Amino acid sequence: MSKNVILQHRIPARMRELNAFIRLADKLEGAGNVTLKVDAVVFEMSDPRFLLHPLADSAALMARSLLHFLGIGYDAKHDALKAAPWRQGDLSMPDLNLAAVSPTRAVSGWTVASVRADDLLKLCFVTGNKVSAHLTNESAMTTSASIDELREAFQLVTDLINREVFQTLGQDDVTFEPGGAFGSISEQRKST
Repeated sequence: MSKNVILQHRIPARMRELNAFIRLADKLEGAGNVTLKVDAVVFEMSDPRFLLHPLADSAALMARSLLHFLGIGYDAKHDALKAAPWRQGDLSMPDLNLAAVSPTRAVSGWTVASVRADDLLKLCFVTGNKVSAHLTNESAMTTSASIDELREAFQLVTDLINREVFQTLGQDDVTFEPGGAFGSISEQRKST
């Protein structure tokens, strides 16, 4: 796969899923009726979980996937980040002529303490593995995967991808601002 496809399509598409959760999850949690307009068709959802749960699951899985791309894995037995083993066919940092990111580097250099960054990245793995990828006894509640915790974790993964991939390659960060190349989610207040 070409570097351009990875950098302009594959990675930003996964980051977009994180951004959708970051932008919408807290608005959906506890909401009543949800209205979704697609072109001229309007959908009424009686329960916001029709959107919230798929957003959470996709973001958890994509956060785990992006961390794996960087070369970061998780040792559940020791509750520790580790180097991820890449398999043939996995897209990975060497596909961009970049080295794997060590867990130590991944949790360093942020405005939050490295211990906090470590906890947030581990939350991505635990949630992705035990809540979203498999039906287990675990749930978002048992893994402390609150909306706020997940939003912070997914933002850290977004920032980590931008720092270790796009900034390292001298490219602009992938952002989801109005008018940007990768799209955006804009809040439109209903006029009364």
